[in-house]
This record gives sequence, structure tokens and C-alpha cells, in this order.
Amino acid sequence: MKIKYALLQITLFLVFTSTIPSIKAQSHWVEGKITTKKGETLSGYIDFKEWSKSPKFIRFKSNDKEKDSRKFYPNDLINYEVDGEKYISAIIESEISPRISSTFDFDKNIQTETDTAFIRVIISGSKMLYHYKNNFGNDNYYINVDNEIKLLTYKKYKKHKDLSVNHRMVFDENKRYLAELSLYLNDCQKISKTLKTTSYNTKSLEKLFIKYYECRNNEKFEKSETDEGNFKFWLIAGMTVNDMRLTFSNFGMTTRHLHQANISNSFSPTFGISAEYIIPRNHNKWSIYNELHHSSFNFEYDYESNTNVKISASYLKIINMIRYKYFTNNKSHIFINAGMGNGIMISSTNKKTEEYGYTEKRIRESEAIPAGMHKYDLSLNFGAGYSIKRLSLEIRYENTLNKLPQSMSLGSTLKRYHFLIGYHF
Repeated sequence: MKIKYALLQITLFLVFTSTIPSIKAQSHWVEGKITTKKGETLSGYIDFKEWSKSPKFIRFKSNDKEKDSRKFYPNDLINYEVDGEKYISAIIESEISPRISSTFDFDKNIQTETDTAFIRVIISGSKMLYHYKNNFGNDNYYINVDNEIKLLTYKKYKKHKDLSVNHRMVFDENKRYLAELSLYLNDCQKISKTLKTTSYNTKSLEKLFIKYYECRNNEKFEKSETDEGNFKFWLIAGMTVNDMRLTFSNFGMTTRHLHQANISNSFSPTFGISAEYIIPRNHNKWSIYNELHHSSFNFEYDYESNTNVKISASYLKIINMIRYKYFTNNKSHIFINAGMGNGIMISSTNKKTEEYGYTEKRIRESEAIPAGMHKYDLSLNFGAGYSIKRLSLEIRYENTLNKLPQSMSLGSTLKRYHFLIGYHF
């Protein structure tokens, strides 16, 4: 049995390591066109990766049968179009201030650097809106003023400490972009209410511009596809192999039934539900997978001829993982995932039953694991599987991080191997 589970761990490792290189290797050649700095418009195929960050370059070839492709940088092109999206080349100011609250500074003024970059056209018409995500992961939005690309100003920063509430840090926002948009869209006063509630993100800014064009007697404009994630909901069921090993810092007569025991693996059913959030862009390869499931283990064995030991528990667990998919075609994909699990024990058995006496047999019951078992379970989870249409098959390895017994002299390793079938609806 040990050899089988060692082979299973090796299989999971090989699936992970063999799939990771394909993350960079996978290409998506889609029909598109480019306009060079010389004014030439060329039709062909672009390696379209649904970039979440604006690309530093694109690959282009004249037809899908060509093996070799050419790289084009922002300095080479005026614009390119692919799969209904349009990017233009522009020299821009990019805001680089930290966007994580722990690294905010006290300066409300933005910090910028100059980039020559491809920026995505979000709204195209008499009034333009562009988006660029730089190498720092910052979203930057732009408007076109007198044929010049202007950055809409936004920054979140530390303001001061609130001494009345445990020195809590107070944050503020530089929302100069609202005044800049008010001036840019000043030929429509009806949007003033929408403008006040406009946030510095794609969806909110799109809403404002759509209201503007409605105000302009439904003046024609073009809008790129909105980057919105979507959810998949799954029913999960399967079988779990439980492998427990106990370790000891002290040996004693009261724990002989544990440290001298040969505990066999146990099998138990697993079932649950999950919600998978598909992260937009990158061809839906990445997702956040959250699962609520019920799992259990049950170990029972006899020690010597007069002692029976039962150790079992059932848990309600929340599993949070990041999932990556490698699409084999439009109906199936291979996936890998990894993350953490948090479980609460909802029932348990911790019993040692001994027979004693020579002439008259008597029964004595006590705790099999002295001091009981922990109610909380923290684990690492790694899995790999295959999905076709609405069904999925997954092998998942789970390693419990906190020891099961509460006793300081006892430890444990509990490893689980889940064989799961999923159905999404």
C-alpha cells in the first residue's frame, strides 16, 4: 500500500511539473491586423493571450501555416486589432505608487514614469477612454485631449492615525480624475450625478461614458468587451484514503497501544459543493476554487488480544485553491490546483476498550489518545485532474499541518488521498 501512495505522490508531482512549462508555451493564434508606423495595414494572425497586463510586444504572422512569427513593439506599430479588441501605441505617463495598503505613503501626489506602450481602447468615439496596466500591476486610465493621451489622476494614500481608535491608520484618495472627467465631458450636464459615484475601475468608468453618449442623443460609439469573471458551481463526491502515523517524544505504559500499533489505512466517502470563480482575461486559464466538503477518517484495530482501539473524526472543511487549466480543446482541459484547507471537527470517537480479569471478564473504557484530539484542522492541498464538458476527475493530495493529538508528547501525520468526481451546473 505504501508503494502505491508513493507512486501517487510522484504522479501528482510529474503532472504539476510537466504542465507548468506549457503555461508559457501555449499559443492562441487569432485573426487580426496591424498598422505599422509606415502606415501599412497588414492582415494576418496575432498570438492573442487576452493579456491582463498590457503586452510589451506582440507576435504576428501573415497566415496560420507559417512556422515563424515576427515580434512587434510599441515603437513599430500605430495600432493593432485582434478578437474585437483594439490597442494603440502611445507615449504615456504611468502611475507607479504602491497600491497595497501596507506600503502606502503620506503623499497625495502621484508618482509617474514615462512608458512607450500598447494601451487598450475601452471606449471609442468622439470621447475616448483607454486602459493600461503597468509592470507594477497598477491600472491606469486615459482620455484623449487635443490628440494627446492624458492620464486620469488617482492615488490612495495614508492620511493620519486616528488616536481615538487604537492608533488606526486612516486612508484617503486623490480623486482628481473626477474633475478631469467633468471638464472632458462638460457638454453633458446630465451625467453629474453618475460622475460623483464613478470609481477608478473599468466597469464604473464604462458606465459613465455610456451615460454620456446617451446624453448626446445616443451618439455612436464602440465599447470593448467588459472584463467580467464568471462562476461555475460544482457537486463533488468521491473516496478518500486516510494514512495516519503517530509520533512520540515520550513512551509510556498508557500509550503502548499507540506507539506499538500498526495502523492500517482507512477508506471513507467525501462529498461537497464548490464555487469556482473564473478570473477574466488569459483565456479563462486561471480561477479561484472554493470548496465546502465533508470528510472523515476511521481507524480501528486490536492491540494484543484484549484491547480494541477506535479513533475517528468527521470534519466540515473549506478548501481554497488557485486553479490553472491547460485546454486540450474547447470541450476539455487538464487542470492543476493548490491551496489551503481549514476544517472544524463535527464529531469524533476516541476510545480504547480493554478486557481484563481471569475468572470474570470485565470491560474498561478510556481515551485512546490521552488529552483528546484537536478540533481544528489546517492542511495543504495539491491536485490534478481532467475535465470534459460538465464532468471532472481529480486526484488530490492533502497533508494535515497541525498534529491531531492535543498531548505534547504525541504527534501525528495525517495524509489523505482524494479520488473525486465533479459535476458543474
